[in-house]
Amino acid sequence: MKILLVADRDALKRFLEQEFSLRGADIVHYWHPIKAMDNVGEMAPNLVIFSARDFPRHWKPFLVYFRAYSPAAEKIPFVLLSGENFNDDEAKKAEHLGVSAVIPESLESPGDLQALKKYITPGKNPSYRPSKEETADILFTHPEHLVLVQGHIEEISPAALSFAPNAPQLCEDFPLPSVVRECSLNIFGALIGADIEITGKDAASWHARLLSGHDEIASYL
Repeated sequence: MKILLVADRDALKRFLEQEFSLRGADIVHYWHPIKAMDNVGEMAPNLVIFSARDFPRHWKPFLVYFRAYSPAAEKIPFVLLSGENFNDDEAKKAEHLGVSAVIPESLESPGDLQALKKYITPGKNPSYRPSKEETADILFTHPEHLVLVQGHIEEISPAALSFAPNAPQLCEDFPLPSVVRECSLNIFGALIGADIEITGKDAASWHARLLSGHDEIASYL
């Protein structure tokens, strides 16, 4: 699934990748609406996510242009991420113009994140959650301290994975985001080499995007 994100901050892209890359989401990020308008025809996105907080004056002309570009665009969901200054008048305009949903950009509420998730349809290669008894491990070298980091893979797809480090204390100062080369993945006894980009972490899990090894991983899922 291809998502067009129009926002002025890279942190928002990293957050969406962390949440949705396991669902097969490919996020194309534009930092300015005009650049996105120039290329929207070539991208053919399945979903548009537009930051009304970053571009409060641009979302309306962008939406009108996008909808007029081709008949197919009428069926593509257009989600606005709103900021503090998104008032009732703006909400009425969004409804009139056919915005699919207006969701607070902070996405702090589980309900807000769930409202966005319903537009993220899983790709043709769904993710898999190995049980604790199954062999699904990751091993790589800390990019700064050069110590070995091991962990159990909690969820994996051909696009991304999440894992729990065996020794979280070794990763407390891990730089994020960070590209890690030549990871070793043990998937059900098969050893697979892959490059990953670790994009974020929460209380117990780390989240990464796969930069290589997609087809080989897909063959074991």
